[in-house]
Amino acid sequence: MMKLAALHLAPALVVAAALAVSGCKNNTGDKTPYAADSVGNGTTTSATPGTPSGDSSEARPGVVDTTTAVAPTVLTDANIFAKLDAANSAEIDQGKLGSEKAKSAAVKKLAQMLITDHTAMRQKGADLAKRLNIAPQFPANDSSAAQAQHAMDMLNAASPATFDSVFLAVQVDGHQRTLDDLNGLQAMATNDSLKSLIGGAMPTVRHHLNDARALQSKSGAK
Repeated sequence: MMKLAALHLAPALVVAAALAVSGCKNNTGDKTPYAADSVGNGTTTSATPGTPSGDSSEARPGVVDTTTAVAPTVLTDANIFAKLDAANSAEIDQGKLGSEKAKSAAVKKLAQMLITDHTAMRQKGADLAKRLNIAPQFPANDSSAAQAQHAMDMLNAASPATFDSVFLAVQVDGHQRTLDDLNGLQAMATNDSLKSLIGGAMPTVRHHLNDARALQSKSGAK
């Protein structure tokens, strides 16, 4: 949520690096994905009932092989810089809204911390991208912007009485997503400086997550 974005890696990137990767689950039943889309790969195999696996003796009428190989999601360093920046940008925007609308002094303090930390991470990401001469570029069909907007929509829709609880829910879910996404982005990064940037952002994102959880638990707003 690297202030990620943008890796619901709303639902912090450049996270450290901008963090910039890149939001959150709330009591509305909706999830706000973050700056970063989930990254992963694997193979999905659907066996036909009654058909022994590995049986290739002969084709059987009506039996369809539904084994599907899922292509792994591969991001370039340019893609990673873009997602980190989006995540950080999303957290900065949420922090600004929280500092304006939150009632609790503790929630306002958290919101201001998001602004300060993610702004610093975003700048670090921009500086590194410039030094490496890498132009950030989102991967095809990236949903970072839509996810960030979804998180802001939820916050803007919250009533004054529920804003603090919604804000904390968004931060808990969003920073957990961002933390998960950062692990995936770091593994895919090819440049050592970018890997280091992402690694440096993780403790900050984890700190934000823990603080948001503590406030949520203290207020009983989950």
